[in-house]
Amino acid sequence: MCRLLVLCTALLAGAQLLSAQPSAAGEDRTVAVAADVAAVTSFVETFVAQAVAILTNQSLPPERRDDAFRAMLLAGFDTYGGARFALGRGWRMATRDQRDEFVTLFRRELLRMAKELFEGYAEGEVLEVVRVQPLGAGKFMVETKLTNPDARIDDIDFLVRKSGARLQIVDVQLEGFSLRETYRREFVGPLFQGGVERVLRRLRPREAF
Repeated sequence: MCRLLVLCTALLAGAQLLSAQPSAAGEDRTVAVAADVAAVTSFVETFVAQAVAILTNQSLPPERRDDAFRAMLLAGFDTYGGARFALGRGWRMATRDQRDEFVTLFRRELLRMAKELFEGYAEGEVLEVVRVQPLGAGKFMVETKLTNPDARIDDIDFLVRKSGARLQIVDVQLEGFSLRETYRREFVGPLFQGGVERVLRRLRPREAF
């Protein structure tokens, strides 16, 4: 009987230990997610503030403003991944040289579109992060609202990916319209009617940033 009591006590202690482990792991996971959300929020707020500050800095010549904005954008955006997404199935069809050229052309267009977006910020407008939604696989959807002095509100969402300690913007959605999906639809639509080279020919003449 004594041995049976000891055995039951040991089994009960083991069960309590096992039941406590998921709880501790869950708490650690919650803390990690909260830290990631805080980091992503700060990243987006800082990115937007820097973009606006650069483009509205009238003390810099236009060429230097463009250079600074380009450097900041290329560091903060996953332009390679965006180009691969935009080219879709054509990425597998393309040669290495065609891929390299498409990435260059995609970056040029991204810079132009992003410049138009951030140059549109007027004095007195406020960007507020309203929610950060973890999507899994290191991705987060950052929902923001841009409010101007006339009380107009624009919804701007940022898709952010965390890889190790690095954060990068994968996509921007303005009022529900995705930047990279719009690029894919508008510029890469005729891909399978003429191949990758036709897409490259279509993009090359566009005015550079």
